[in-house]
Amino acid sequence: MSRQPTRSSDPAIRAISRTLMEAADERVLQVVRMIDAMAERGIADEMIAAVRPRLARLRPARPLTLDRLLFTIFDPIIVPAPRWRPGAAALPRTVLRSLAATIRAGLGEDARAIEVMVKGHSLNDRVVALRAGGELWPRAGEIMFAAPTPVEWETTGLNIALYPVMARMVGTLLTEAVALETLPGGAGLDPDPQAASALLARIGARNPEALPVAIVLMVTRAPTLVASIAQTAAATLVGSDVTLRPALDQAIETLTAQLEQDGAVEERILSVSLADVGATVRRVSKLLQQLGDDSAPAPRRERIKAIQRQLDTSCRSRFAEGLTTDLIAPLRSSLGAAGDDPMERLEEAARGLRALETEARGVGGGETYDKLLRQAAEIVRQTPGADVIGRADRVRLVEILAGPEAALAMLETVS
Repeated sequence: MSRQPTRSSDPAIRAISRTLMEAADERVLQVVRMIDAMAERGIADEMIAAVRPRLARLRPARPLTLDRLLFTIFDPIIVPAPRWRPGAAALPRTVLRSLAATIRAGLGEDARAIEVMVKGHSLNDRVVALRAGGELWPRAGEIMFAAPTPVEWETTGLNIALYPVMARMVGTLLTEAVALETLPGGAGLDPDPQAASALLARIGARNPEALPVAIVLMVTRAPTLVASIAQTAAATLVGSDVTLRPALDQAIETLTAQLEQDGAVEERILSVSLADVGATVRRVSKLLQQLGDDSAPAPRRERIKAIQRQLDTSCRSRFAEGLTTDLIAPLRSSLGAAGDDPMERLEEAARGLRALETEARGVGGGETYDKLLRQAAEIVRQTPGADVIGRADRVRLVEILAGPEAALAMLETVS
């Protein structure tokens, strides 16, 4: 499936977007901070659409606002409007403004209390986000489930006939947003299948049409749930609820089609920071394993194999880029700007590379990574000592990159 065009039809906006794409990181971050400070963002969101993958890698501290908090759980399924189709387990980005305005109208003065709770915090403040979300999401869900007359729907570019179904879907999932957000658990633990089954049962009882989207959101966060949801679906076929199996099939098709889009896997891998890319590869790899297991139809297994090859290629590219951009270049350029801790940055880069290498080996062959890691260790070994990075520091980097034996060998050879 080819990716649909996502750029704006306005030549001025396209020109600004091109300028941003070519700008230095600090300039991009400066523009984003200015846009985040706007009371009314309007077309400004379109201007930064082209650099969203870059922002994901830069990880700026985006302000936590009521509108942004509303749609946190929907992040994995929010797509540019040209890539959205009615009935898809996705949400077009153009509707967010209207839905937020509709919810604000329903909340009335109570919206102010939520704004006070999140003021001065960022999206990274998970404790604050969950506390404020616990107040906001259930109430917003009830408002949207009733499908009140939408506010500013004309800004979406969509037929008003699409609104009621979309509103009820969004409302259903907002009422369960706390459960969806906390489902994966902490410290990399797999979610509780019983908790996942109970969550789907609640969603299905209220709005069966929301089940495919719920499954996509759940397994994107926790890929191992595919198998347990399939088991639940098989068990319910002999009972009164027969809605889960077709919902699971639709969700699996949606996930597979999303990953098949031109550049989709590459974007997932290249658009995250080096510190996070290993975990991203692990989630995508686990998801592909679940979608293409032995129980899957043969045609789908072939599709998954093709996606896995794309993942392998993307991992190799990201590793080579990270090695050059995040480790070797800073090492050769006096190790960062004044005031930085160069070793902290370099060790973080080395750990990110090793995490990526560990996950990527399960996707493709390891010879490429062995070669690149050896080359990196040799570059570190040959880098002249300086006040900011001495012998012990370089040995530490080699140990992270290539292991204790390589570090020991360096100790024996570095004068």
